[in-house]
Amino acid sequence: GGTEVLVLDGIVNKVIIPLVTSPFIAIIIAFFITGLIIRIFMRQSASASKTNRRFKRLQVFATFLFSITDATNDAQKVMGIITMILFYYGHISEFVVPFWVIILSYITISSGVVFGGWRIVKTMATKITRVRPYQGAGADLSSSLILGGAAYLGIPMSSTHVASGTLLGAGMTRGMKSVKWGTMRNIIWAWILSAPLSAVFSYIIYNILIVII
Repeated sequence: GGTEVLVLDGIVNKVIIPLVTSPFIAIIIAFFITGLIIRIFMRQSASASKTNRRFKRLQVFATFLFSITDATNDAQKVMGIITMILFYYGHISEFVVPFWVIILSYITISSGVVFGGWRIVKTMATKITRVRPYQGAGADLSSSLILGGAAYLGIPMSSTHVASGTLLGAGMTRGMKSVKWGTMRNIIWAWILSAPLSAVFSYIIYNILIVII
């Protein structure tokens, strides 16, 4: 279709700006929320171990909440792709997302967050910074707040960008030295390259399929 079919205002306002700003927003919010947790609970508790035990239980709830809010954002993208395919092949007469597509997308994305991707989880939880339970809860609550807000406003946002940003913000509450900046540098490069590389590969694959079909 060429570049003239692109809605540039939408790409800039709904994709590029959220993609660039979301990690920084995540860092700030997680730093604030985790700092608030430290101020309130560390002062009330006689020891850090007692606080960590308390937040181990809260972290389960925070992770569950994150999986739900992540699905509200990421599942919408999947719904759009599935509905586009159904509409293109004539399985639906108008571009309205079927209820079964909503449920299936939501359950699949939520389940993937809770049960899958443990290598990524390990990288996020141990190779950016050593996450304590109270930091994990702070990061998950921050991610839930950001992704839930983005879904409500209809802004597509990368949950990976947000989650790594909130972990960085939570880790920074124990000082800059607690963050493994080598790993973080690799993640930042992934942030920068993921969108343009996706566009390039999508363009290449589309043109290959056009020739084949």
